[in-house]
Amino acid sequence: MQKKYIIIIVVIVIIFIAILSNIIDDEKNKQKKKTIALIGDSLVAGYGNEEGGLKNYLSKYLSNTKIIDNSESGSTITNNTGEDEIVIINQVKSLTGNPDIIFFDGGINDIIGYGFGYLEDNLKKEIGSVDNTENTVIGDFEKTIIELKNRFPNAELYYLPLILMDDESIRINAEPEEDAEEIINRRESFKNQIILLCEKYKINYVDVSEFNQYDTTLKQEDRLHYKEEAYEILAKIIIEKLNTNDVR
Repeated sequence: MQKKYIIIIVVIVIIFIAILSNIIDDEKNKQKKKTIALIGDSLVAGYGNEEGGLKNYLSKYLSNTKIIDNSESGSTITNNTGEDEIVIINQVKSLTGNPDIIFFDGGINDIIGYGFGYLEDNLKKEIGSVDNTENTVIGDFEKTIIELKNRFPNAELYYLPLILMDDESIRINAEPEEDAEEIINRRESFKNQIILLCEKYKINYVDVSEFNQYDTTLKQEDRLHYKEEAYEILAKIIIEKLNTNDVR
């Protein structure tokens, strides 16, 4: 009888140790330092701000997270020679490490380049569509997404639609001879196709449109780039959506 009790006690101890071990492992996993990588243009990089853009505030509110910022102001989706680091697909190719999460944007320079004179003629491409991607902006962006998924198969991918350039901003920046409405139409066409592209490749689309409720004092004088305090708001919106899984 005593031997039976000893066996029962040993079994209970083993179960307890196993449960305790799982709890410890879970806690270690929770405390494991995650790595977030940022890829994109000036709206990610924080053009015009001494403290930078998203990296600064994501680091502030995600203390147990390493942030790798591979974004570069002036970046385009459309590829030219394939050697320029600011082409977004090359930011992907130069990204090192093993990020758990990758945030990326892109498109504003490809859109406004038609109207604001930013892009050289050999860089200008039509937006295109998910069904017809040959030699289009969407086609180049699809290549970027494929590159991301191939190089970082275990990373969670999040597209940030930071093209919050409202109609008035476009009209203010457009030169007299430029067609502001055409630029607005390109923005809408790009946005619609990006949503479809994210659905096609199961990319998390982080809707940050609630940022639009804030007034234009959060924008720099050019009405295109954001002030430092805007990035704090954007970072909080992004983190909240991550925590609540409010993405599509």
